Amino acid sequence: MNILEYSKKLLDSLKNNEVKFSYLINKKIGPEEVDSMYIVPIKDTLKAVVNRYYFLAWEIKHYLKGVVLEEKVLDYLVLSLAFLRYARNVDFVKIESELLDALRDSNCNIEENLIVTMLKELKGKVTSLPEVFNENFSKKISLNYSYPEWLVSMIRKHFGTRNAYKSISSSRKSAPISICANDLLVKDIDHPSFVKTKTTSNSYSYVGNKKLFEEELYMNQKVFVLDQSEQKVLEGLKIYQGEKILIIGDVNPSFVIDTCIKICDLGKVRVALSNVEDLNNTRKVVSKYRFQSFEAFESPINLVCTHTDGGNDRVIVMPKNSEFGLIRKKPEVLLSFKKEHFDILLQEQYEYIKEASTFIKNDGELDYIVPTLNKKESYLLVRRFLNEHPSFGLIEEQMIFPYEYNGEGIYYARLRKLGN
Repeated sequence: MNILEYSKKLLDSLKNNEVKFSYLINKKIGPEEVDSMYIVPIKDTLKAVVNRYYFLAWEIKHYLKGVVLEEKVLDYLVLSLAFLRYARNVDFVKIESELLDALRDSNCNIEENLIVTMLKELKGKVTSLPEVFNENFSKKISLNYSYPEWLVSMIRKHFGTRNAYKSISSSRKSAPISICANDLLVKDIDHPSFVKTKTTSNSYSYVGNKKLFEEELYMNQKVFVLDQSEQKVLEGLKIYQGEKILIIGDVNPSFVIDTCIKICDLGKVRVALSNVEDLNNTRKVVSKYRFQSFEAFESPINLVCTHTDGGNDRVIVMPKNSEFGLIRKKPEVLLSFKKEHFDILLQEQYEYIKEASTFIKNDGELDYIVPTLNKKESYLLVRRFLNEHPSFGLIEEQMIFPYEYNGEGIYYARLRKLGN
């Protein structure tokens, strides 16, 4: 089997945003897809590429000293280097042979001896960064943490050097599983597997040795997984008991669970999801809690009006976004999102919040949430909305950085619809 070609197809699917990295690693790469002897090496390689792509690409370009490489050729070289450097039980000759075949098919003019020599030399030696990079923050951080340089520059421009550095470095570190206690069933947790945090009054970290889903507290719905940054957002929204709430957009089931808990299961939480897969997943997870207040339906934003009117106390809107605040969980975002995507994305986000604002009653609240580290998707978009919709006023807004709670980078704004 040609494992390099197979790995290239998987990498392309990540770049084209056709599959999530977690699904690819945990479910897609299995004996039904590939010979069992190659499963572990391919997983090792894809993990290395997704987390180190920009540095591996720089090493190759640095070695080849100015040779122009097409993206397809560069991907083959990056994958081959990752196989040889990071994968277990991989035959150098096999990777070398498959790479040379792929380069011939791509009409690459680089001398084959140079390619083989490069792989042998780079296999066991990580390239040191030139000292001159110490004077170029964006380039140095980009390569140290394998981020696209334009993204490092943008985050630094928007939030300063300190926040950029701490957010980027934090996103490459693992964090314990973040847990919320279900306040409807338990007030305090006295269990060695759950450590109290200072994030919110019901926030914990899971430090147990068993798998979380085997823990009795989890099986009995007394605790659930929710990122600490999202916990902080929900605390900041100041949701009241018995509210009628509409949630529209890219929402995870745990966010819905905590919202139902915060209204004490007395009001109504309706969730509009854009596809059947998300709808079924949300219903499956939330149904375990037997909430009377929960209801979900499938609808794109432009058809939500057929399911609800403008009588909601609160509308929480989570539009499609760059996901730059989710790198810790979704490192493939660094490969799939391109700078040129912004203009279309920003207009889609604006249309999303504008449509969502029609479902709120007078004196109701519109909450805008995006997991990003980009001012254009957050502060500036909200300013544009407020300027063009004088019937709304800003209550509060906040950017939560990834390093603050070992979680996501996330922005939220609370807007009030002014009464007559």
